[in-house]
Amino acid sequence: MIQEISETKSFGIYRLEDGIEARELSEKLNLGRSAASRYLNELNRSGVLIKVNSRPVYFFSKESIEEQYNKAVDKLVFNTFEEMMDHVNPELNHYTKDPFTSLIGHTSSLRKQIEQCKLAISYPPKGLPLMIVGETGVGKSFMAQLIHQYIMENGIINENAPFITLNCAEFANNPELLTANLFGAVKGAFTGAHKDTKGVIQEADGGILFLDEVHRLNSEGQEKLFLFMDKGVFHPLGDSENWKMATVRMIFATTENPEETFLQTFLRRIPVIVSIPSLRERTENEKYSLICNFYREECKNINATLELKTGVLEALMNSNVRGNVGELKNIITYSCAKAYIESIQKGYSQKLDISLRYLPEEVVNHFLIKHKGGKDNFHPFYQRTIVVDPHKDIETNYKVEKTNHIIELYEKLLDITDECNVEKFNFDEFIKKATLQINQYLDKLTFKMQWSKENLEFVSVKHFLERIVEITGINNRIRFSSNTVIALTHFIIHSGSYNYRDIPASVEKFDDILRQYFQWEVDLAESIVSEVENTFDLSLGIMDIGILALYIKGLNSSLDSNRIKAVIIAHGLSTASSIANLSNRLLREHIFEAFDMPFEVTTSEVAANLSDYLNSINTRKGVIILVDMGSLVEIQNKLSYVGKGTIGILNNITTQIAIDVGEKIIKGLTVEEILYGITHTYKPTYKLIQPLKRNKKNAIITTCITGIGTAVKIKKLLEKGINSCKENDSVHVLPYDFLSLKTNGINDPVFTEYSVLGIVGTANPYVSDKIFVAIEDIISGKDIEKFNSILSEVLPSKGIEDVTQNIVKLFSLQDLINYLTILNPDMIIEHLSEAIGVMEEEFHLKFSNPTRISLYIHLSCLIERLVKKSPIEDYLDLDGFQEKHQDFIYKLKRIFNPIESIYGIEIPVTEIGYIYDIMKIRYVDFI
Repeated sequence: MIQEISETKSFGIYRLEDGIEARELSEKLNLGRSAASRYLNELNRSGVLIKVNSRPVYFFSKESIEEQYNKAVDKLVFNTFEEMMDHVNPELNHYTKDPFTSLIGHTSSLRKQIEQCKLAISYPPKGLPLMIVGETGVGKSFMAQLIHQYIMENGIINENAPFITLNCAEFANNPELLTANLFGAVKGAFTGAHKDTKGVIQEADGGILFLDEVHRLNSEGQEKLFLFMDKGVFHPLGDSENWKMATVRMIFATTENPEETFLQTFLRRIPVIVSIPSLRERTENEKYSLICNFYREECKNINATLELKTGVLEALMNSNVRGNVGELKNIITYSCAKAYIESIQKGYSQKLDISLRYLPEEVVNHFLIKHKGGKDNFHPFYQRTIVVDPHKDIETNYKVEKTNHIIELYEKLLDITDECNVEKFNFDEFIKKATLQINQYLDKLTFKMQWSKENLEFVSVKHFLERIVEITGINNRIRFSSNTVIALTHFIIHSGSYNYRDIPASVEKFDDILRQYFQWEVDLAESIVSEVENTFDLSLGIMDIGILALYIKGLNSSLDSNRIKAVIIAHGLSTASSIANLSNRLLREHIFEAFDMPFEVTTSEVAANLSDYLNSINTRKGVIILVDMGSLVEIQNKLSYVGKGTIGILNNITTQIAIDVGEKIIKGLTVEEILYGITHTYKPTYKLIQPLKRNKKNAIITTCITGIGTAVKIKKLLEKGINSCKENDSVHVLPYDFLSLKTNGINDPVFTEYSVLGIVGTANPYVSDKIFVAIEDIISGKDIEKFNSILSEVLPSKGIEDVTQNIVKLFSLQDLINYLTILNPDMIIEHLSEAIGVMEEEFHLKFSNPTRISLYIHLSCLIERLVKKSPIEDYLDLDGFQEKHQDFIYKLKRIFNPIESIYGIEIPVTEIGYIYDIMKIRYVDFI
């Protein structure tokens, strides 16, 4: 099925969007995006699909491309679409002309902006007006020039089409002169108008008009453009009778915030706003490329070789350039000019040395101040001399030097795979050796790259990974400490630079073994990689996914063993993580999980997280918790623990104590024996918590076949819903491992400890005598009676109705978060809840759960469309609808009047028509 879709999409391949990407496939097949990405990557590895590492990643049918271009394709992975097209047909230049590829950042920080520009300027019949927003010097004018070049080279406009620029600042306080310059003037229109003159709009006919500093237009000036932007017609100044016409693509540029600067009526006519990032927001690699390219331009201008002395590159990389790219270019030109003048005075040389003394004083001073902190703050790659030759290309990607180190790790892992797979695969030996190599590599990489912790790319990827961990609930199965996230961030940024042209058999064997023995970890690694690749300009290969999976397996290994669990809790951003990581390395086993306590986080929060963690794993053998700074009593008092094993809490943790505890756990000692031995040697204080014997508590189990993370999210959803009923203390919602339920059935320990009322989840584990309800059936109302029967044992009938209503609302909120990108979803849901309630009263209806969900989703998206000024403007037989349903339109406008006031919008009749359709489909007898 996937191959058929890709072949259909790949029929006639002339642009990147002719391929298929994970989001599109997930929508067509109703799959999760990570699953869709995994299938696409598997087909790429098997040679069925070709992969283009754009953002998002696109895939093309290899067979379709070979048929279309009558050429065998011997490469499966390309960095850009242009690279792929050049490979399959080097003569196909007229399909791949894209001047934006010369723009540094076109595949990373400027990718989205370029897509916006292409979309706006190409839209028939005359493009869409667009506004380029950004600080001084970011490259707004250059972007406008590239837009003009793009549509000329791709035949969208005539190759001789004009590109006219007008700086509005020149006429900011003279509306009459502005009108004359824009629309032209007839003879005698104003003093000094001795003849008819053309305006820039007429001069730009058939081409592009670029209005720079458009924020300098006053309200009257903005209003003068309305008619032309709407109808394409205008009057020259002094002529109110004769209309003139022009077809002009409009580009505006400003340094100001559009919402605070322009009339809303003006902004409404500009559907595309393109924000150009400042130089400080660009990636490190882009800044380095800009520096190299600017120096190469200068060396061509003066026809001389330049040698950038040690310190110059560092100073420029770390300079605080307020004027962005434009000022950076001026600084580089200035340094070359000083060196050139000095060389002439000394006798001209074909080789100029650029040293720190040629840079502006403020750049040098800033560098020297930072440099006092030690050279470790700067990457060694920048601490070197660079020769720039006018006749040779310069390497503008510093990541190249990293390739050898990662390849060494690849080769070691492939050797280990062969060693452990001689006769029968040695699972334990493989894990031990592979994780040792991976941990050693990550330790060295993290230490070497300490300088980059404030680097924009590092911070962005790190925060993104933290968000993935938070959203997916991975932490409920594996502890991702702060140090773990830092290590993974370094690995993701510094890997993926090497792609196999043809995948060796040894790599395929490595991949097959991982999928056979560590499928869950591989799936998780592929999900992380898919999200990263779709967000950043990064691409990871088979070996990288395997390394991530093995690293995750190493983190997860302690949860698989039937022995005492150990946790370290310490104040500070990463104190607990550091002690746990060092202890695990020295013990050569993953014994300790870490819970870091930043000083702004309360003990109650940490205790709550710890309780959730302990309640989700097997603690029958007991748990040892090592804490610092007198946290013992606080943790003990606030720990909510329902497991069966003994808990021992040790105070005043040190690395030596942690290692000793770990050794005793490996030897198989009991919690009591370990605590006695440690306190006898080190004299710390400790507490023992024995599991309480108590009556069974009523519980609803939540579960998911993909892991405990989703089960936790379902749990939170149900808890919020149940909280709507005051009598909610009588039931406990418990997330539980799906495989344990499916394997153990009614004999699982959870049924001994709890009186389980029923199971709610995404897949049925088929536990005998236990009711199972799918979460989607609760929302749709399909199995509402089953769910009600679960709740009926603990809640009154009115409480059950309140719970189900609240769950529908909350589930919509969770779902809508994936759709809404601008507005506060909590506020939208709250406002819509009131409006939908009024709709039920006004139209005498009782909405079903599916109808409520449909209305929440549709109306939320409607509000976002109107805020973005992109309403649906077409409706079949709009006049007939207005004539037949005036009463419905009037009532709906009245119901939504508060929402219109809150969001500053007006719901058009076309949108009201679609609301009517939703209700009519579900209620045939509706008005």
